[in-house]
This record gives sequence, structure tokens and C-alpha cells, in this order.
Amino acid sequence: MGHSTKYTYDDKYNLIQTIDAKGNKSTATVNTQGNPTTITDAKGNKLTIEYNSLSKPITITDALNRTTTFSYDLLDNAISMTNAKGDTTSIEYDQLNRVVKTIDAIGNTIEYTYDEVGRILSLTDPVGNITSYSYDSYGRLKIETRPDGKTTSYSYNTDNLISSINRYNGKIVNFTYDKTNRLLSQSVNGDTISIVYDTKGLITQISNAVSTLSYTYDKNSRLISTYQNGIPITYTYDNDNNLNSYSFLNNTINYTRDALGLATNINNGVNEFGFSYDVNGVQSSSTLPNGITEDLTFNSVYELTNINSQTNNSTYSYDKIGLLTEKTLNTVSTSYTNDNIGRITQDGITSYAYDKSGNNQNNSAQYDTTTNQLISTNTHNFTYDDYGNISKKVNLSNNIKTLYSWNEREQLIKVEKQDDTNTTIKILEFTYDALNRRASKTINNVTQNYLYDGEDIIAILDDNNNPISIITHDESIDTPLSIQTNNESYFYQRDHQGSILNLTDSSKVKVEEYSYLNAYGTTQKISSQTTNNPYGYTGRELDEDDLYYYRARYYDPTTQRFLSQDPIGFNSGDFNFYRYVGNSPGNFTDPSG
Repeated sequence: MGHSTKYTYDDKYNLIQTIDAKGNKSTATVNTQGNPTTITDAKGNKLTIEYNSLSKPITITDALNRTTTFSYDLLDNAISMTNAKGDTTSIEYDQLNRVVKTIDAIGNTIEYTYDEVGRILSLTDPVGNITSYSYDSYGRLKIETRPDGKTTSYSYNTDNLISSINRYNGKIVNFTYDKTNRLLSQSVNGDTISIVYDTKGLITQISNAVSTLSYTYDKNSRLISTYQNGIPITYTYDNDNNLNSYSFLNNTINYTRDALGLATNINNGVNEFGFSYDVNGVQSSSTLPNGITEDLTFNSVYELTNINSQTNNSTYSYDKIGLLTEKTLNTVSTSYTNDNIGRITQDGITSYAYDKSGNNQNNSAQYDTTTNQLISTNTHNFTYDDYGNISKKVNLSNNIKTLYSWNEREQLIKVEKQDDTNTTIKILEFTYDALNRRASKTINNVTQNYLYDGEDIIAILDDNNNPISIITHDESIDTPLSIQTNNESYFYQRDHQGSILNLTDSSKVKVEEYSYLNAYGTTQKISSQTTNNPYGYTGRELDEDDLYYYRARYYDPTTQRFLSQDPIGFNSGDFNFYRYVGNSPGNFTDPSG
């Protein structure tokens, strides 16, 4: 298409101006050291940065005049950061400039120790729980020891690739590789995922016991077709390598794009969606096929302040660091209070308190302080398996039990509800494909299968793979646009976090509405028609009142926690592996779980 972006540099080769393919201009000024001191976007919003003599930033001031301040020690290590509210996070170092302690704004500490070559030996959380690490003679991680004393061990092949992991619950994960060190298989106690590559190293097939996924590519290595259990999906692209269309089950989704590659029109053959963007490429409005137009308003740091349409009007207010303080939806207002580390402490009339591990203390909650597992509240008792997955929840008022079963990969495969006589009253069962996406859901022997484009469900199928519903999505994750069921189309409207507020029909009538009783997503369906909509809070899949599917994990909004530990552990940035988005649900989402 020939779209181009133009860059301008000063005589010292510092970038000072960018003009995109639509003529929108952003600029920067630089100091004598070549550091940008101001950055101004195409709308004129300015970010200002001040530096010390070693070119480290000491203040960053945004377009709302909110300043974050940094300080450094004599060796130029960052030792503190103070946000615009005056909350300070501090960092301490050892003589080798390694971080040994972080202290947040309420005094919680995380401490680190290292061996003589800088490998981490231990991590201590705010309540003193220690996770320790040991290494083999080649410097490779050998054993990880949890605070409860359980260990995970690692073995390696001659190419220093992990060959096996012996998990602390006794399950063994084995890996095999080809001659070029590409992963060929991963097996957990016999549950195997296998991978096949072409000569370019592109994956052509990935399979497990549930599914076989195959892929073909064009000469530019672009995906042009995929088969999911025999169902083909084909893709086409424009000259700028943007997705132009994809087709499946006699449906084709076409995209029209502007000079920046942003979708201005999405047409699924039945319905057409229109989109407009501001000069910074942020979506400012959308038009649904039934004529409803949604206008989005942002402040100068792109915090969403208003969503307005013919059917809904919502406004949002924020504090000095961008945390939500008030939300008004169709004249109903809710105020929020956050503590000094961003955790919600007040949600309308509901207050929240937390222990040093960040566990919610509401409802007389009791926890295992070593594992952060929720043991009981004033309404329920909880039991866990040997990998920290919830295995039973018992309602103390009526003795209704919910039993949870997990596969070798620690994926939830069955939820069984029993009454007080242990008689089964409901069963949900799940399967997963080789990409760990949920492939099917069965409720009391009625099965729905799922067809995916990437992470998005594009078709819900019956047990014979006949389509029940077709779903069209925006290009942002968890942003469904419409669902077609029984030859009728229904259109989604959502709040600032992507939580579904309602679906409207072709006459702009709300046929299905949802409300959320708190910021953590306790969900109430107000009215319902047979739309077969799977989505709710933050655009994720709602299975039961106490069960949301968040891809890698399941979330219970009634306990405000995940049912299992974060599979990436400390890499999530949190030392508590169960809590939801650091107890800041009004401000963050976790689409991957």
C-alpha cells in the first residue's frame, strides 16, 4: 500500500519528530546528552523528564502534571520511587549492587540472597516465607524448595536444555528435542503434547489426546490455514501484512483498514461494524450494525473517562496515579478507595482488609500462611490437592459440596456439585487442546465444542461440530462484538474493563443484561434471552456464579481468588499465587490467568 512513517533527527542523530502515515505528528526535545526531556504526542499531550548528571531520570511528569520522582545511591542504583500521591517504594542493594530488599509503601518487604556468582539463593516474602534455590556444577537450577518444604527438581540434557522436571507433587514432566534443539514433545505422566516443524522451523502440527492442530504458511511465512480437528480456517493479508480476512464454516470476516493498519470496518457477511480513532490511533468511537454508536472519551494520559451510547452512559474518575475512584453507570454511582499500594479497600459500601500476604480478610477468612491457601470463611470450607489446586468447597449453611478434579497438567477437568446427601445435582466437564485452550465444555452431558482464532472463540459447536453460535471479535483481546445464534444477531456493550453490560438485538433492545455486585466481578444476570453468550466479567467466560475461565486458570469472584496457583509463579510479579490482580480489580485485568 506504500504507507510510510517519516522520522526527523537533529544534528546529533537524536529522534525529534515522527509523522505517521496519516500525517499525525509527535515531537521530542532532547538535552545535550541526547536524553528526551519532553515527548509530545499528536494531540499535544506532553510528558516531561528531568535527569541527573548520569542521565538517570529523577522526575517524570505526565500531561496531567502528575510527577513520579526517583532517587539513586552513589553508585547510581535506583533506591526509591515516589509516585504522584507521595507513596514511596524503596530498594536496597548489597556491595555487588544486587537487589537484596524491596520495601513497598506500607512497609512490606521482599528479600533476596545470592551466591558468589550472582545466582539467586532465596526469596523471602513479607511474612517470612522462604523459597530457596540450588544449582548444579554447571550453574543450572537444580532444586527449588518451597516455603512448605516441598521441592521441584530439574534435569538437563547435554545441550543444557531441560530434559525433565520432577514436580513437588511427584508428577514428572519430560521434554524431547530434535537435532536443532527444537521442542518435539512435552509429557506429564503420559499426557503428551507433540510438535512437528517444517524446514523453516515453523510449526505445522501440534497435537495431544484431545486435538490435532495443523498449520500451513505462504512463502512469507504467514499463516494461511489451520485445521482444528479437521475444521479449516483460512487467512488472507494485505500488502502491509495486516490480516485482511479469515474464513471458517461458510463465514468470512473481512477487515477494512486505514493508513495505520487500524480496522475501520469489520464485516462478518451479516453485520458490519465501524470504528473511528483519534490522532494517536486510540479508538474513539464504534458503530454497531443496529445503529448504536458508542463514543469513548479519554483524559490527556488516556484514562477512559466516558463511554456514551444510546443505551448506556458511564463515567470514570481516577486519582493521581490513575487508580479508579468513582464509576457511574446510567446514574448509579459507586465510589472506590485504594490503599497506598493500590489495593482496593472500599467498594461502595463494602470494605476490604488484607493480611501481610495480601489475602482478603473479609468474611472471617482463614488462610494457610505458608501457602496462602484459603481454608475457610464464615460461609464455606475449602480443601486442596497436593499441587495446591482446590479440590472441595463446602457450603456451611446447606452442606452443598463442590468437587473439583484436575488432569495431569493441573487443568480443571470436572466440577461436580452435590447436595447434602452427596447426590450429584450438576456436573461440568472440560477438555483442552494442544495449545492449552479449552476445547469443550459439557454440562450434565450436553457438550459444546469451541473453534478458535488465536485466543478468541469464533464458533460454539455441538457435539457433532455443527455450529450453534458464531462470534465476531474486535482485534483487542476479550472484546467480542457480536454473537449469532438461531439466525439472530446480538451485539455486545461493555464497561471500561471489558465486562459485558448487555447485549442488544437488531432493534437496539437490551435482550440480556449483567450487573456486577462488586469490583471483583460477582455476577448477576438481570435479564436473559437465548443468546448463548459465554462472556461476562472482564470479557471472560462465565461457567457458574462462582466460576470464570481465565485461560491458564479459573477464577471464583465469590472468594475473589483463583482456584489454583499461578503457573508462572514469581514471574507474575506477585508473591501471592492465588489472589486476583494484586487486589486491584477495578484497575487491572488478567486475561491469561
